[in-house]
Amino acid sequence: ADMVREQKAAMINPSAPTPSVEAILHAIIPFKFVDHTHSDAVVTMTNTPNGERSAREVLGKRVIIAPYVMPGFVLARQIFELSQDIDWKAIDAIVLLNHGIFTFNDDAKAAYEKMIELVSKAEAFIEANKLAKILKAKARIKPTSLKMAEVRKKLSTVFGAPVLLHLNSGDEAVGFSDWPKASEVADRGTITPDHVIHTKAKPMLLTEDVDDGISKYTLNYQNYFSKHRKPGLNILDPCPRWAIWPGAGTLSISSSVKSLRIVDDISSHAIRCFQWGEALGGWKPVSEADLFAVEYWELEQAKLKVGMSCKPALQGKIAVVTGASSGIGRATAELLKGQGAAVVALDLNSQIVDMYKGDATLGLVCDVTKMSAIESALESATHRFGGVDILVSNAGTFPPGKMIDEL
Repeated sequence: ADMVREQKAAMINPSAPTPSVEAILHAIIPFKFVDHTHSDAVVTMTNTPNGERSAREVLGKRVIIAPYVMPGFVLARQIFELSQDIDWKAIDAIVLLNHGIFTFNDDAKAAYEKMIELVSKAEAFIEANKLAKILKAKARIKPTSLKMAEVRKKLSTVFGAPVLLHLNSGDEAVGFSDWPKASEVADRGTITPDHVIHTKAKPMLLTEDVDDGISKYTLNYQNYFSKHRKPGLNILDPCPRWAIWPGAGTLSISSSVKSLRIVDDISSHAIRCFQWGEALGGWKPVSEADLFAVEYWELEQAKLKVGMSCKPALQGKIAVVTGASSGIGRATAELLKGQGAAVVALDLNSQIVDMYKGDATLGLVCDVTKMSAIESALESATHRFGGVDILVSNAGTFPPGKMIDEL
């Protein structure tokens, strides 16, 4: 916090974004361009018992290998101390074990190409060890719309606000979910500690008994907090951010469409890294205490508070709008999206698909006079976002007269 305060005080433009916590580290590295990635191959290689040795052998002598420490000031100080007696012209990169890789140069393209070269070496190492084969789906369970909605309702209760869900039912996700070791390996920790902010330290194992799975996860999270807590810390919500659903795939969980996409992206990378790491001698990330330190880091807590304080009114809600390609329907859909809702837009017009193609929207061709088409659309909505909260029945249809409960 002291470092961030000093950085802000030194800003030339007070309205500019807050400097990165890695700004001092980038300043210590005496080159104009510094690239930093959490490459799957590099991080997986270093999340194993022989990670440091493998990194030295694979990446070569022009790479500094540093043990994991907290990002920010502690990391900057570590690199400063390690680099006191080195010739920077003889160094191409820094690898922080369990975290990521930095490359640098006075030329932007040269720094980028060095990153590609070193990451490619790590990828070739994994390929050469015949570890690139990832489990694929043999059989697939497709949860019903009602099951998805049930899971969402119960997770929203734990979170304390509406959450969105996204089921990844691709071959790799389903194959991983059926791996007998999936939950045990994933419980050891994230690919890189930075991910804990988005995914928490562990996923939930989702079984047929939804209540049991959520209860176990919640209790384990409370115990994790009690074990590592320090004075002044308050527990965050105990809701998981992703889940392993045997036979169905992986489930991303978040309160906004933007963060849902991030969780989905991270978990899809994680399921590969877990399998590669286990095949390399055992998935061995940083300790639980290290993950807790990042998850409850005061700088990250401040970011979360800012995000929660300015959330849109309908964040976490899911709206279905019929007749959404034009006129009142389209205006309504745009308004709901602008207020934070995930929007499923239905229309007979085939252009609806391209009109609502995005992270927060889903456009579907649907004839709302046909029950089968409506059921298909609602199934797509629940598998994309988790359920339905708001229905705007805007399409101009004139069904036969019925009693209201039948209509």
